[in-house]
Amino acid sequence: MVRHTHAKLQEYTIERKENWKAMLNGMIKSVGDSNEDLTIALEKLCNSKKVPRRWIKLNKSKFENFLKYLRYKIDPKVANQMWEMFSKALEAEKKKEEKKKIPKNTDKTASEEKMEN
Repeated sequence: MVRHTHAKLQEYTIERKENWKAMLNGMIKSVGDSNEDLTIALEKLCNSKKVPRRWIKLNKSKFENFLKYLRYKIDPKVANQMWEMFSKALEAEKKKEEKKKIPKNTDKTASEEKMEN
């Protein structure tokens, strides 16, 4: 039983890292060549082995602390631009997570069945 739980945790961790990197890669593509400093900062984050815990619930102060933890010297303007992009991307990720949680049940609910009887 312990092995099964450990395997699930490891699978979750890998999935979390993949989602984090996919989000960063999407942001890098959206920036393109228009802002070189922002692209470089995003690539640094993408190439890092570290992923913030519970990144889906990241806020600005936690994001700034994460950048400090990585010891990346990023211009504050670029850090603000990164946060703006992150906040938009996080909203999109949260919507995806909510869609996953909603069961696609086409059966009638218990209250509907009671009304019919």
